[in-house]
Amino acid sequence: MAGGFAGAIWVLLTPQAAFDLAILWLLLLGTRAFASGRPAAAALHRVVTIAPRTLLAGQFLLAIYGGYFGGAVGLMMMAVWSLFGATDLRAMNSAKTPMVGATNTAAVVCFVLPGEVRWRETLVMGLTATIGSYLGARLAGRIPVAWLRVAITVIHLAVTVVFFWRAVTSP
Repeated sequence: MAGGFAGAIWVLLTPQAAFDLAILWLLLLGTRAFASGRPAAAALHRVVTIAPRTLLAGQFLLAIYGGYFGGAVGLMMMAVWSLFGATDLRAMNSAKTPMVGATNTAAVVCFVLPGEVRWRETLVMGLTATIGSYLGARLAGRIPVAWLRVAITVIHLAVTVVFFWRAVTSP
């Protein structure tokens, strides 16, 4: 929650142009990390000892990212956890839900207090996100893990490409 709070404060203080640029590279980094999966994790483990403190620091940085830009934070979490050696996508998917929820809760408080929330859009997004989360979890439980990894990689890549495309084509 502290990371979500810090990220939300950071986004409130960041100029829009800096925010737009940062998101592009954060998404690209996450796409690369998740797509690299086991080989990247093996290379990382040769250089860095993964201790509980290292994982906690990584999760804190993810929470800052989540508070700063909630989009694709679940994918980013699974990408980073993959680098730390997590391989069970179903377990990662289950673990990320409360982590993202805590991060988003802290960020929401930071946006509500200064009146930065558009409530109509927020309610629509909240409802559709809830439905999508429920349906996505049910579907993920039925898909073979290898296919699930490919699907997550493709979705992550698509989100990244769309953001880069918008940055290049917008005036």
